[in-house]
Formats: sequence, C-alpha cells, structure tokens
Amino acid sequence: MKDLSTSILLVFLLGLPFNTAAYQVSPMFQLFEVAGTKSQGSYEVDNTDASDVILEAVVYRVGFNKDGTENLIRSDEEFLVLPPQSKIKAGESQRFRVRYLGNVMLPQTQTFRLVFEQIQTSDNPGEDSGTVEILVDFSTVIFVSPLKCDAKVLPKMVSGQLELSNPSNCVYDLNQSRFEFSGSGSSTISWMELQVPTAGYLLPKSTQKVQLPEDYDKYSEVIIVN
Repeated sequence: MKDLSTSILLVFLLGLPFNTAAYQVSPMFQLFEVAGTKSQGSYEVDNTDASDVILEAVVYRVGFNKDGTENLIRSDEEFLVLPPQSKIKAGESQRFRVRYLGNVMLPQTQTFRLVFEQIQTSDNPGEDSGTVEILVDFSTVIFVSPLKCDAKVLPKMVSGQLELSNPSNCVYDLNQSRFEFSGSGSSTISWMELQVPTAGYLLPKSTQKVQLPEDYDKYSEVIIVN
C-alpha cells in the first residue's frame, strides 16, 4: 500500500494534461448512485508509450481535514474493479469496469478516488543503463450519491463575485450550467466560458466563489437557466 500522504501528489496528477503521462485515462470524473444501473461505469486506459505498462486500480475514500486538505483511506472493498491489475502493451488499450458495492444508505454524496498506480516492471531500474524508471500514478474521481438525490445550487452575486452554494445532499455538476446575470443590462454565460480553474462539481453543503470578468460587477442578480 502506498503512503496516504501522497494525496497532494494525486491532486497534482489529476490536473496534468493527458499527453504528459505514458498512458491516458478517461473519464476523469464519474457520477454514480449507490445502486442500480448508475452504480457502475468503466474507464478506458490507452498506453501511448513505447513500452508495456502494468497498472493496478486502487480505490481510496476521500475525507477532508480541518484545513481542507484531503485524507485518503484505502477502500477497495467498496468497489469491484475488473481487472484489478493489467499489463497493457505499448500502443494498446484496456477497459476497466467498476461497480460500487458499498453502503447503500449513504446520507449524502461520498467522494472516492480511483487511482491507476503504475507497477515497477524491473527489479533494479536504471542499474545498468544509468537511467531512472519514473512511475506515474493517475487519479480519477467517483462521486457516489444516494438514489434519486435532487442536486441543487443557489447562485447569488456577492461583491462582484458569483457565489454558488449547494444546500442539497448530493454533488452538483456545474459543467452544463448557464448563468443569466441581470441588473444594469443582462448577460448569459456558461460555466465553461467562465474558465474556472477547478473541476465543475460542487459538493454537498459547500460554497464556492467564482471571480467574474470586470464588466460583470454591474450585475446584481443571477439565476441558472439550464
């Protein structure tokens, strides 16, 4: 098992462009429910390197410390991942299928990280060649929500910023949202057009403030129109 203090590294790797690693993983985020057809999904891993790669899929339950940093607890028993480990030949791909097996009575969305951890392929990397074998771990996120959970977000303008609050028990996907601003004139802009440097998922009972373009300080009201 890897040291759980690597959570900061996992966050960093999550933000890496796909082409910086020897392999590509998609999707980066998945929305699950505790049971039914939405309790399962899959990942496609493409080995874009010139060498074979061996990967192990490891699941971590995500908690948060008082300072907001992640606390990762290994939690393989809450998911079935097939295959749990795979050797992917150079230029080929592998599909990993995932099913949630954990608590069906979750009170609110629980966040998990499914990490593809690269396994060392030689006993003594670099001993003869003078090079070092770099292992790359790739972290993805799975949000598991209660059945028929009604996600909602409350937007408002605060000192020229867009403040978003999620009072519900399930994660809210902002990626397809559009916002209509009004006051001195009106304007509509999508979440993607705002170019927010964080993932577009708002966790339950949380609030996020978004910096807006300077000319948006003339607006006093905002609603979601999607």
